[in-house]
Amino acid sequence: NILFYLVCGFLSYFIYHGSYPVWDDFISKASKLQSQLRATVVTVAAFLDAFQRVADLATNSRGKTEDIGSSLTRMCLRHRSIEAKLRQFSMVFLDCLINPLQEQMEEWKRAVNVLDKEHAKEYKKARHEIKKRSSDTLKLQKKAKKG
Repeated sequence: NILFYLVCGFLSYFIYHGSYPVWDDFISKASKLQSQLRATVVTVAAFLDAFQRVADLATNSRGKTEDIGSSLTRMCLRHRSIEAKLRQFSMVFLDCLINPLQEQMEEWKRAVNVLDKEHAKEYKKARHEIKKRSSDTLKLQKKAKKG
């Protein structure tokens, strides 16, 4: 969560300074990474299932392979914890970084659009005022030349 708030702080500052595409690219790449992490977790789980079957086969046989099977089972269990941590990281990455940033980006995008619209109105109004005053100035200069 701390990472999210730090990133949001930077994002809120830089979004108004024309860096929206950079943050959009960051979120896109983070989403791709999360997708790959999720695929890796699925692949690791399938591998560990197959590995556990080999360990079970060795454990259920006679002789020294029974000891090897026990060792393989312990190794498999240790790797299951790594799989669980990778799965947890993948979910936290999605829930605490990608999704909140996407929500913030949409909110900031709407805010920037509102500011752009307001700026366009003010710019149009100011331009109209300048044209009007320029026209008035030209009229006064013509009157001054005649008079």
